[in-house]
Amino acid sequence: MWDFEDWWAQEGEWVEAENTRRAGQSGVLRLVLPGERRQVVYIKRQIGHLFHSLRYPLGRPTILREHRAYLAFQKLGILLPKVVFVGAQRHRGQWRALFVTEALEGFRDLESWYSRGAYREHSLSARRALLTKLAQVVARFHRAGWQFGGLYPKHIFIRLNEHQAECALLDLEGCRKRLSSKIATWRDLDQLYRHRGLMPDEDWAFFKRASERAIEHYKLGEIDHDTASR
Repeated sequence: MWDFEDWWAQEGEWVEAENTRRAGQSGVLRLVLPGERRQVVYIKRQIGHLFHSLRYPLGRPTILREHRAYLAFQKLGILLPKVVFVGAQRHRGQWRALFVTEALEGFRDLESWYSRGAYREHSLSARRALLTKLAQVVARFHRAGWQFGGLYPKHIFIRLNEHQAECALLDLEGCRKRLSSKIATWRDLDQLYRHRGLMPDEDWAFFKRASERAIEHYKLGEIDHDTASR
């Protein structure tokens, strides 16, 4: 559709204002594409926003590491926004990078689901089905050696009806491979607990038990991957 310069030139609504981190800038724009579909995309735009490693001591755009995590999570069958465009280039001595994804239509973030009381519209059994699904998704990437590194309710998107519970993940910038899945699990669940917001205590307690069961089931090979991914 468009090349790097086309995407870079787009203007839209800032849903995450540009902020300075990692000696660079990063922000997210919401854009409605022209055409009959009126497709909504989100453009993560970064300048000089780098990570450093033994392989890249001079730094590489964090967006490229995030894309690597997306590809790995897709292989695990985890629901994610569809990637539209990824690119990075040097410009006047600085890295510029873009990560464009489609909106998760029909999903809402877990943070607002609890903070706005929408969870009360569902039965206890439906809520537990959703929390069980979330526990299985989290256990899946932990067993594969991934730590999410930003497992906040605002990065967990859900879709729940009387027939199905679905969970998708957003913003994989903080994902890391870890040698120990136990450490990855402990760090992510501790982070989610501290940022759970208005999630009722009974829901957290159920999720914690469901997480323990999911980890044990994965050890026994009892849970199949979802066939669908986004």
